[in-house]
Amino acid sequence: MKKFILIIFGIIIPIMASAQLPSQLDPYIKRIQDRDIPSSQIFILYAILRNTHEVCIHQQNGAKDNNVYVSKDGHKEAVYGNDGKLVQDGVNDGSYNYFHPSYQPLRHFTADNSPWIMWGQSRTDNTTVNSRIYAYMGDLEGGIRRTLVQKKRFLK
Repeated sequence: MKKFILIIFGIIIPIMASAQLPSQLDPYIKRIQDRDIPSSQIFILYAILRNTHEVCIHQQNGAKDNNVYVSKDGHKEAVYGNDGKLVQDGVNDGSYNYFHPSYQPLRHFTADNSPWIMWGQSRTDNTTVNSRIYAYMGDLEGGIRRTLVQKKRFLK
């Protein structure tokens, strides 16, 4: 499983690394349009990201049992601790999503998750890029597992 996650990150990280400016995504968009990237890889990545729930990324620095809520339109996100209070610690907070995590997972990863991985949640976020990648890998592993379960159900 971890090897597969690293393969997925082998696809995502180069895109993420060059995604600092929207115009830098143009070569990747062109490669997709020109069918240089096989559609099967895109569909697999789409399915995995669609099934990747953001739990671990909101439980950093020892936070546990935080519950993440996303509005129907996918834009607004709130995180509540197990005490029922809104989390506002500058690390595990909810955020605004430019793209819906389920309906536009590739764009959500590029515009919403990638900046968080690169720069963190806020100016007071004391996590490192490595710790954010590690947290996201935990969520990504869940997305891979859910995708495999769906595949088994689909093939029956």
